[in-house]
Amino acid sequence: MNDSLPVACLLLCAGQGQRMRSSPKLLLPFGDDLVITKVVREIHASSFDELIAVTGFAQEKMESVLGPLGVRTVFNPLYEAGMHASIRTGLLALRQTGGFVAICLGDLPLLNKNHYQKLIETARRNPDAKIIAPTYGEKQGNPVLISLALKSEILAHPDDDYGCSYLLKKYPDFILKVDMQDDSILTDIDTQEDYQCLLTTTNL
Repeated sequence: MNDSLPVACLLLCAGQGQRMRSSPKLLLPFGDDLVITKVVREIHASSFDELIAVTGFAQEKMESVLGPLGVRTVFNPLYEAGMHASIRTGLLALRQTGGFVAICLGDLPLLNKNHYQKLIETARRNPDAKIIAPTYGEKQGNPVLISLALKSEILAHPDDDYGCSYLLKKYPDFILKVDMQDDSILTDIDTQEDYQCLLTTTNL
């Protein structure tokens, strides 16, 4: 394993959460934390080399939470254009030029350091991979790790609301799938019902 291979985390916190009846969803309570602080603590506990959070909607509120956690933030003024615009903003702010970047979503609070670490170690064992994707059963989840060899291709792609899904379609034979032990990689918060269900099933 190449322990020196850098793996960055790009944490997307810019979305409007339009399907939530209360927003921003990342600032909702989650146990003793907020959704986003729970996510950040687990990211910090793993061995990412760099962490950048991309803010947009509710920028000031989000940065007031992320700042005390030691998270470097960058603002995406085009956050309404969709997730790809935030990915572009984050990539342009990265300090590292090689290795991988994990596209991490701020609304996956059940992920823990072990999930992130398994993906990081997979990247360091497979430095020539293009895309590394976590799976549970037959379903693919997040975060997806992308080789920074694809950075120029991502930056050249028009912004849309589908993130980097076009890369998964273009390079299906170059996706390294990583089986995960549970469905935390699939459990995001899109609606108020999702949030309430999550609180109930986790006894929070």
